[in-house]
Amino acid sequence: MRRMKIDKKLPSNFLELIVLDQNGKSIRMSSVLCRERATLIIFLRHFGCIGCSVQMAELTNRLAELESLGLKIVLIGNGKFQYIQGFIERYKLEDSQVVIVTDPSLQSYRAVEMRRSIWATFGWNAVRGIIRAVIHGHFQNSLEGDLLQQGGTILLDQDQRIVFCHRNKSLTEYAEMTDLVDSIYLLLMKDTAPYCGKW
Repeated sequence: MRRMKIDKKLPSNFLELIVLDQNGKSIRMSSVLCRERATLIIFLRHFGCIGCSVQMAELTNRLAELESLGLKIVLIGNGKFQYIQGFIERYKLEDSQVVIVTDPSLQSYRAVEMRRSIWATFGWNAVRGIIRAVIHGHFQNSLEGDLLQQGGTILLDQDQRIVFCHRNKSLTEYAEMTDLVDSIYLLLMKDTAPYCGKW
């Protein structure tokens, strides 16, 4: 039974977890998040993932728009901290306000119940997604983290309550950008009830 629910706060054990920044410095998760504005958390698979390449292409296309809204954006990977700089350069994030950390222990993924699955990595949906990604010019870089861990997306309001949550079902499946952006605008406008993404 899932403990996380829309309009509830993140599990307390998640906030106490330690992650690493690009310099290898230990940071408590609670200090990575923001208590004064909405926060978008994107859990990556690994820093070299072909599925992440597709997702990042969509995110970077709208990054300036999202940052202009005052949204804090946090990316969590699970490879060595040394991989973060290459990820920043690959997606041209040097001048962005995006916070990128890594959790090689995978404890943060487990705390919010992100999938870790052989089938999600090597199953037919994953294979079809990889073929589509390659056709559109995306490629697998080196393995820079846990191969079986899947990602996901969580949107928090300024009180750190969950208003959107999506757990990726395979390595090339992730929250639809249109659904996510709509939820962000609705949250910032505060004129509708919280929206839940697909679990």
